[in-house]
Amino acid sequence: MTLNEKIISDIHTLRNPVILSQIFEFVRLMKRHEAVQNTPSHTVRFPKYISDEEAEELQTIIKQEFNHTEGEW
Repeated sequence: MTLNEKIISDIHTLRNPVILSQIFEFVRLMKRHEAVQNTPSHTVRFPKYISDEEAEELQTIIKQEFNHTEGEW
């Protein structure tokens, strides 16, 4: 039996809706955490705020304006 199957089997035995709700929220949190961990660090995400096209345009502007040094250093 795989770990996933063991977890699912254990969850099937639970009857308390509060505990099931907590498990559900925990799983959702872990899925979001995993998604963030798998996103390249240079990728900017603006979920629910701007479209992908707007985010790409913003990234392009930031790269153009801030990825160079002006003057002597």
